[in-house]
Amino acid sequence: MKILISETNEIKTLIINDDPTDSILNDFKDVDDFMIIDDGRDDYQGGADFEMTQDNFTWWSDACAACNTANDLLASYAQKYPANLLDAILDKHYNIGPFNSDGTDKIELVNKYFGNTPSNTYHEVKDISLSNIDSSKLVMGFTVTDVMMPTAAVGSTRFVEIDLRAQIVVYRESNRQLKINRDSLVVNLDGVDRRDDTEWFANYFNEIVFQARTNELISLKEACNDVISKAA
Repeated sequence: MKILISETNEIKTLIINDDPTDSILNDFKDVDDFMIIDDGRDDYQGGADFEMTQDNFTWWSDACAACNTANDLLASYAQKYPANLLDAILDKHYNIGPFNSDGTDKIELVNKYFGNTPSNTYHEVKDISLSNIDSSKLVMGFTVTDVMMPTAAVGSTRFVEIDLRAQIVVYRESNRQLKINRDSLVVNLDGVDRRDDTEWFANYFNEIVFQARTNELISLKEACNDVISKAA
């Protein structure tokens, strides 16, 4: 959408990349920011759709940029995971707000869900237990909360939020440091619909489980170490 800037008579563009017909922006054309261009300014119009002050244009431009970033982020996850998983995450946890926060809210939600934030508590690690122990090898059981998983539904797959039970093998090395064997991760898939292609599961579990934190923002490794220390 082309915008005539009131103060400078420049023509600038507002764009949402996946909306080439400007259908989203046209929903806002009755907002006062979008001024009808006066007939007396035809010499400056240059094909502009609306007139706007520079401050208002900056506001709308920033909002469009955030929407584009959010769409790019969702597209990157859609290359790894089913589209209906991402839809389910948004349906469950995203509430549409003002246009200028729409993109940033989606970015925050998706990053928080997949653990790409420094203080993620979206998925909580809890109920950590020792199920086996010897001089160097331990098997740790634990729960990760609020994980979207496919469940069987009539004629389709439906995603619901569950608490995921899992276990991993950890090793106590010669220097007494704890090492998690990520390849040993086993997840309880009772009740999970696996009729469709589930090659994405392994990446998904690794991304969710190993980014999760306890309610005290302690990582899985640190939490396991704490349980081992208390059991010693």
